[in-house]
Amino acid sequence: VIETARILAQQKSQLVNNVEFVFYTLQEPPFFKTEQMGSYVHAKSVQAQKDQIQGVYILEMIGYYDENLVQQYPVGLKWVYPRHGNFIAAVSNLQSYDLGINYCESMLIFNRLECQRVVAPSFVSAMEFSDHVNYWKFGIPAMMITDTASFRNKHYHTHGDSLKTLNIGKMANVVDGLAYSLMVQSN
Repeated sequence: VIETARILAQQKSQLVNNVEFVFYTLQEPPFFKTEQMGSYVHAKSVQAQKDQIQGVYILEMIGYYDENLVQQYPVGLKWVYPRHGNFIAAVSNLQSYDLGINYCESMLIFNRLECQRVVAPSFVSAMEFSDHVNYWKFGIPAMMITDTASFRNKHYHTHGDSLKTLNIGKMANVVDGLAYSLMVQSN
């Protein structure tokens, strides 16, 4: 998130719209899926201005990649998406459909990392596992950018979950794609 802000700060004169960066607390249990979750509090606080918000991009676990057949999926999705764990996913609902398209098109321009779009309502298993869902509850377009976390990374939420398991280069690709997408959307 900080790197995205740095990139956009260098292009500030080209931004037509404001871009705000928000950091949340209280995403993990016992606050997960409650009204005390940081993103819920923020989404509720901006709901009156939702018509002014073009989109919310949530970076959720973006650094684990594996060329092997390690990718898992919620029920019903494994027949649609790749088995290799070497892509980034853009998860949106129908209201946020364009955000996913714009982000994946930005990733395609850089041609460094495959982007898979997932369009699903929050009641589909695992689609609600992050902060984007709290914006959906208030009718605010939002999407999650993710390496799919526990559906790929065997180290997720374990003692083995460390910097050495992350691919910094691919994380940079994700950030570059997000910065470019925000630049395009802002103009």
